[in-house]
Amino acid sequence: MNLSHTEEAIATQLGKAANHFIRIGKRFVVNMNYIFQVDIQKQVLLLSDWEQFVFQLPISKDALKKVKDIVIKIKI
Repeated sequence: MNLSHTEEAIATQLGKAANHFIRIGKRFVVNMNYIFQVDIQKQVLLLSDWEQFVFQLPISKDALKKVKDIVIKIKI
């Protein structure tokens, strides 16, 4: 199963809740509720459950800039 099939499956299974998921570059689909920090300088996206879990994803600067723009638009 490739990433586009995964995106379709998420949309089919979750309906409107699928809006919480975004594709980042060619390698990742991420739940935006878990985005903790976007560090463009270090090219890292930090994901967290806001309690104890923290995970780093290596992401290109261009993709991180797009993620940051999306996150800012959603919070406004």
